[in-house]
This record gives sequence, structure tokens and C-alpha cells, in this order.
Amino acid sequence: MEEDYPLRSERYTLRDWRQIYKKEVSLRTAENYVSADRLYKAGIGPKVIDIVYVKNFVAYYNPRPTWTCGLVVENLYQYPRKTPTTENQLHDAGVFPDYINSCIRQQIHGYVSDLNSVLGVMPKDADSQVNAINLEFQNVINSGVLS
Repeated sequence: MEEDYPLRSERYTLRDWRQIYKKEVSLRTAENYVSADRLYKAGIGPKVIDIVYVKNFVAYYNPRPTWTCGLVVENLYQYPRKTPTTENQLHDAGVFPDYINSCIRQQIHGYVSDLNSVLGVMPKDADSQVNAINLEFQNVINSGVLS
């Protein structure tokens, strides 16, 4: 487990997997929010309706409840079909595609919908925006306001 070698798929290394599992879900949600908002403004992604924080998340794979967060977006199946989004359009919107380009391959009606992967979609030059959103999450998570 300490070696850095390709795994079965040979797309990702053990280092890639370790890195994503070290990232707080609140940080990944903030990255996704900025990316999704940019994609929507560019006309190539769904509108973000809300950011949500779930204080008591129960999952079959976790022995006890935990917290999580994510995005609520409009239903792309209700959007009109358009020409599929290109990688250049993603870059023009200020978003880097995911490492394996699944966001380009797995579109809904021509819109980008798949932001997560081991090395997921990332907003360009957005550290201050991402950090501000993540700080809001951390304040809520640590404050007990939703207790």
C-alpha cells in the first residue's frame, strides 16, 4: 500500500486515490459549486439551485452516521438538446475537465453533468472563491447551528 503504482484500471495511481480520500467533502463541494456555476453561465451546464449540508447522513457502507454536502441542480433531462459541449468550451468557461474526460463523454442533452471522478472537474484560478465557500461550510459544521 505504500508503493505508488497504477491500479487495475491503470488510469489512476494509488497516490491519486489517497489524495481524493484526504479531501474533505466540503472542499470538493465548493470546487463543484464554482465549476457548476461557471458551466451554467457559459450555457453548458445545469443551473445550481442550492448547496446543501446534511448533518446526519446514514449510508450502508459506514458503520455510523456522518455528515456530507453537495449540490442540487436543475434536471438536464428537461433542458432542450444542444450540440455536445467541447473541451474548448469547458476551458473557455474557466473549468478544467476531469482527468479521464468523463465530463465530455457522459453529457446529458449536450450539457456537462459529471463533475466527479478520482481527479474531477476543477475551476481555474478559483482558490479564493472555493476557500470562501468551504469556510462557510466549516463554520456551519463546527458551530452546531443545525443541531
